[in-house]
Amino acid sequence: DCLAYESYRLTKVVRLSAPIVTFCGANDRIATPQLSRTWRQVAKGRIEHVVVPNAGHRIGQEQPGTVARLLRIHTLHNFVDELGAFRSLRAAYRHMRRKDYVAAASKLKQG
Repeated sequence: DCLAYESYRLTKVVRLSAPIVTFCGANDRIATPQLSRTWRQVAKGRIEHVVVPNAGHRIGQEQPGTVARLLRIHTLHNFVDELGAFRSLRAAYRHMRRKDYVAAASKLKQG
């Protein structure tokens, strides 16, 4: 995998919208935690680096449960970007309900 990594050339610049998450084993001697931390410079700070304890280079084989849990956590949908739309929806719903209450109160007053 080192040959693939070292010979990789990007032909077209692609902007990623998703954050980058990297995993490496605490005892990894190939892709060391120190080396992986340098990726932050390339990713312009949009990266989270996770060091898996009691694992070397084959973290998926050495700590499968931990890797599965980390993947599950890091692939959950993030609704933060959608909160603005949700607030607008709630405001519109409150406005609509308020109009319904005013109309119902007017009917009660009229008898």
